[in-house]
Amino acid sequence: FLFVFCFQIILFLFLNMPQATPIKLVGAILSVPVFLVGMAKIMAMGVAFISDTWNGHRLFQRMSNSSIVAVEWFCFVVFLGIPTLTCVSCLLSRKDNWWEITVVVWVIIVFAFFVVFFLMVVRHEISSCFKLIRLLEDNELDGSGGWLRLAKHAILMREIQNYSGLRKERYLIEGDKEAPTGGYALSADYEPFKTYISVYSWFTKLASRSVFFDELDQPVRNYSAEEVRDIMPFVTAKTWSLEKMCCQASGSRMVTVVSGPSSLRPNQFISSIACNLLAMLLIALLITGVLVWMSFDGKMIALFAVLFGLFCFLPVATHSVRFFRSYRNIRRVLDGDGRNGALNTGDNSQRNDKTVLQIIETVRITQPRPWLCWTLFSLSASLLFLWPLISLIATNWKISLVYLFLGGFTFVRKFFNVAVVLAEFGSLSGIDIPLKRSKAETSAKTGGTLANIIDSSRRIETDQVRVMRKKARISKIVGKVSNNHNVTAWMWVFAFFIVAIFVMFISALGSGETAAYQNKLINDLVMNNGILPVGEFYYPQQQYLPYPTCELKKGFEIPGVGSTSLGDYGFLAALSYASPEESKILLDQWFGEGKVRDMHELVAQYRKDSDTEKNPISYKLFTFPDLPEFAVLSVRGSETIWDWVVNIQLWSAAGLAQVVQSIIPFGWAFTPILNELIYAVNSLQSETLKSVSYYKQTTNFVQEILGGYGNTGIKTMRSTGASLGGGIAIITGAQTEASAVAISGINAMLSRDTFDPPLTKEQINTRTFNVIPDRDIIASLGGKGRLYQNVDCQAPMNSLAGCHSMWRTICEIEYQCGSGDRPVLCRCNRLYGYPPPEQNGTRTFDQACPS
Repeated sequence: FLFVFCFQIILFLFLNMPQATPIKLVGAILSVPVFLVGMAKIMAMGVAFISDTWNGHRLFQRMSNSSIVAVEWFCFVVFLGIPTLTCVSCLLSRKDNWWEITVVVWVIIVFAFFVVFFLMVVRHEISSCFKLIRLLEDNELDGSGGWLRLAKHAILMREIQNYSGLRKERYLIEGDKEAPTGGYALSADYEPFKTYISVYSWFTKLASRSVFFDELDQPVRNYSAEEVRDIMPFVTAKTWSLEKMCCQASGSRMVTVVSGPSSLRPNQFISSIACNLLAMLLIALLITGVLVWMSFDGKMIALFAVLFGLFCFLPVATHSVRFFRSYRNIRRVLDGDGRNGALNTGDNSQRNDKTVLQIIETVRITQPRPWLCWTLFSLSASLLFLWPLISLIATNWKISLVYLFLGGFTFVRKFFNVAVVLAEFGSLSGIDIPLKRSKAETSAKTGGTLANIIDSSRRIETDQVRVMRKKARISKIVGKVSNNHNVTAWMWVFAFFIVAIFVMFISALGSGETAAYQNKLINDLVMNNGILPVGEFYYPQQQYLPYPTCELKKGFEIPGVGSTSLGDYGFLAALSYASPEESKILLDQWFGEGKVRDMHELVAQYRKDSDTEKNPISYKLFTFPDLPEFAVLSVRGSETIWDWVVNIQLWSAAGLAQVVQSIIPFGWAFTPILNELIYAVNSLQSETLKSVSYYKQTTNFVQEILGGYGNTGIKTMRSTGASLGGGIAIITGAQTEASAVAISGINAMLSRDTFDPPLTKEQINTRTFNVIPDRDIIASLGGKGRLYQNVDCQAPMNSLAGCHSMWRTICEIEYQCGSGDRPVLCRCNRLYGYPPPEQNGTRTFDQACPS
């Protein structure tokens, strides 16, 4: 659920952009990198916390300097003891919500544990960073200059590593040779058989002739995290696997055995290359298949092919070509071909009868000058932190606080990074970490007695253990947290979900449910006689059991009628897209002439009086002359970008929470507190965003009408709508007791506490009814109330949004429940594939509804 919180913050940031001034808009855009990186780091820290918990809290134990017994008992109390005692006390007190209280306590205490873990990691990262900088400066442990000097040194070191030019060098080394101090790149006895310089590094070499960069006379080793931790995996014929070579993390380091009994075989090299290319090809074919299955046009598929080729396949193919050339050059060297130099043996001899390793080392060849480092640091701090922070304070102070925390957290972990300092040292094993001693230990005199000698030897042994523990702790922090590859993965996850949400909305827009398409369907009904006269054609009720809600009663029926067809509410929901002229014609055809009226003039006057004419929401008020005290509010579904903004604003947190709940084990256990978690997340949205919520307009309108506005005499109302309109109708119906009948409406149970005023379970369970077609993803969001009806959907399986269609649902209701005394729609057969209706007159269906 931390993911839901992080994702919602990013969404709220984007949702505020359309109404921001240009300066604030730029500030919001500039805040995106810090938000993404900060959120990804938080999630990566959460993964590290879960991993450490699963593996016995080893990192937590090392950071807390506690015994394993104490740590295990502490974790037992946190994860089981306190929640169990809470549950027992609630049961003994006969509380009805005993499980909800237990889960709340468990979530709070585990989150507190995570915060402790988080603070301990950051503390040890900073303290280890500063201690190593002191060693690098060859100062005492309590050296002069203070924290400010150390911080400046750490920032400068990070900027130098960020912007320096690098060169990669490949070496072929006999396995029995001892590695030289500082690595092969700094040894005069070894020559690389292949070097590689990136375009950026080449540019820095050119710029070194100016005042920006310095070219180093002697290259400086740039150690990887694996080298620092003394963890360098060897790839041999025995340890090689296709999965390992295909799925290895980008940029991971390894030593390849290229000659000798354990060397990789030629078919293993070729298989590694073929696997990477084949994997990319399979991914491309899979995505292409999905696009074709979803009926995307050829232009979209061609665009995907170009983008995939440029950003995915081309980099992999380039890497594979380099890998193959490297293998070919290695074979030439090993086979005695002098064109590529000789094998490095340290004594310039060539021996092919022993194990040969391929080792890649990176050296720094240029580095930016200090003034450039500080200039770049100042620019990044100003543009990516201060400007966005000021803009967010003026827009949404709640999110600005989150940004302040994330910015500070990201700054600290980026610039006071122990992994960066260790890259200057090399291996951890070569670092002599000093220990703090108490005054008693420092002032103690060691005599010549046997007891003092034994005590001194014990102290030396204890010091060695302490040093090893410190190094192990630093190694764990660097490997599991500081250099965590999960950060990049989580950034991709956030990007994927953002794209997925917009693709889903665009898919819904492209599925034929846009306002323009709805207007076309309405116009088709009017101009092409799409509604067949009552009595000429009809759908009989199907032989199997009908939907229990074909006829609505008790609270949802039209007063004085006895029961109301579910299809009537669906038709009124669809007419929210019609013009006043069109709605009059269609209302007369559906209900009978003069039976229902569209009060568009009253709605227009109210919007003018309430100064809500510019609000994007659209709704209609239908009255019944035979029932002057009754009316139905019909709310239009999504049409504009603003409509989708409202969709995201109101229901994205609930939808994401449902996704997370369905993925995690025992996710059902969190159901009682989901609404509270969603309320906490949505509390961050800005007041400006809240003020434009559509349901506020419709709720105020219903209250005004029932309060006597317009002297209509209306005392009872119902509300209806489809999609977004259905979701708004559900909220308004629950708040005003104008019972709602929604078609594919977004549900409100999980988000009930986020509305103003909040909804209760009783209001949702007794005042709202939702028709939910099969495979309708949007209508499944938000948590259903007690009253709903699942209906069949005959849309093709490859149409993701095909079931989210109010007209298709109206046809399903007419076909299954029977048309009764209502007319039949031509489109049920022509557009949605239902069987032709029964003929009851002289015209055939083909004559009445030509194709």
